[in-house]
Amino acid sequence: RRDFTINALSYCPFKNEIYDYFEGFKDLQQEKVVFIGEALDRIKEDYLRILRFFRFSSYYANQLDDGSFKACKALKDGLKTLSRERIKSEMDKIIVSKRAAQILKAMFEIGILEL
Repeated sequence: RRDFTINALSYCPFKNEIYDYFEGFKDLQQEKVVFIGEALDRIKEDYLRILRFFRFSSYYANQLDDGSFKACKALKDGLKTLSRERIKSEMDKIIVSKRAAQILKAMFEIGILEL
């Protein structure tokens, strides 16, 4: 299952068509990162999606989606169930992003960096 609308875009090179079942292209144009369906449900499927939300936002969003941000805050303790390797891999990608300072500040404000 895909986690974000922009991550669910697909391309068929044979037909030269983009398939967009969740309005991901619109979200990409509007510089938004939004979970598909209920953010809480997507995060509970894999808590790494919290960090992926921040990573994708650091590259593609001009501001954090409020509903997604609140869901990440509510479920942040789920990050404790993940391996250090998975966390490090996502954090490495966030740190080198163009908006690293803003994203890390937001993560700090909700206590993610303290876990």
